[in-house]
Amino acid sequence: METTAKRNINLDYIRSLAIVNVICIHSMGILNEKESVDALSFFQSFFYSIYSTFIYTGVPLFVLLSGSLLLAKDEFVSSFYIKRFRRLLQPFFIWSLIAYILLSFKREDGCSVFDFMKSFFSCGVHGIYWYVYMIIGLYLFTPFLRKLLVSCSRIEMSVFVGLLFFINF
Repeated sequence: METTAKRNINLDYIRSLAIVNVICIHSMGILNEKESVDALSFFQSFFYSIYSTFIYTGVPLFVLLSGSLLLAKDEFVSSFYIKRFRRLLQPFFIWSLIAYILLSFKREDGCSVFDFMKSFFSCGVHGIYWYVYMIIGLYLFTPFLRKLLVSCSRIEMSVFVGLLFFINF
């Protein structure tokens, strides 16, 4: 008999909030230009700061959701990597290649396999793909964090999270 996991609706609420926040981030791109922000009045600047503080939680919420869902799974490290990197790297490579070719036409400097590979494995073909490198980092560390966190007591976990918070603060 199969057992199905009960859906946690709270995670859907967090995901929905993160989606709305990321849409807002992309929608307010014109305000993010330095000249636009500098030209705001005090009231507008104050409102912009509060609004930005709230909506820029979108990406961290996605990361936290991904981490909590990935840490909850129990699977072999090899199958973890194979499953996730197969789904991530192939489309990422193809879209990076497309972006590289389009950007090469725009720059009029031509395409080179060496230049593409160098940018793909170093700084990225385009800044719009920053999050993929973040996801790769998340995937690389998750199996090790899972092993570490499974063996931790609640107090050790609190100290670990506190240290991470302190380091990032």
